[in-house]
Amino acid sequence: MKKKTIAMILLLVIVGIDILLIFLYKYNYYVSFLKPTGLLVPWFLTIVALYIVAWAYKINRYVMITVSVIFLVFSVVVIFLHLLLKHSYHDIQSPDGGATVMIEYRNATHGETSHFYTFYRSTSIPMVVQKQKGDSVSIMTRHTDGLEDDLTVLGINDVEWIGDHKVIFHSPYKDEAIEVTF
Repeated sequence: MKKKTIAMILLLVIVGIDILLIFLYKYNYYVSFLKPTGLLVPWFLTIVALYIVAWAYKINRYVMITVSVIFLVFSVVVIFLHLLLKHSYHDIQSPDGGATVMIEYRNATHGETSHFYTFYRSTSIPMVVQKQKGDSVSIMTRHTDGLEDDLTVLGINDVEWIGDHKVIFHSPYKDEAIEVTF
């Protein structure tokens, strides 16, 4: 095949993957291995595919320089936000192994520490997780001197499963239990 045909097929495949990811995102589904990087990996693949098409079709280099500068500015902003928020991830499995919950967590400290948690449940499609219904959970702690990590604050050591559709975390820092229903 000609290099133009191969470049166009590559671009169409990458754009198809991008459309699939947007469709999944619209319905609160995410690809689990892309969750830690956010949009960086698909974005990078799309730009590489566009460069290959530009090379194959011999597009003006000034256009490519302009596109590169715009891409670089957006990339710096996205990477800065990614580093600033620094989400971490942890998986827990039900006792019978029937369900897996991925916990996305981070904290912010300004004299007191706010811990933020978002929950995702595995689906029947491999590597695809669904975001829990409802809002994320937040817990505020004071005077822990950094001795408690985010998962301990949530109550990861005291988890109660009710079937495969409900998880209850008994946090030592929250008066009521944290229930996550899927």
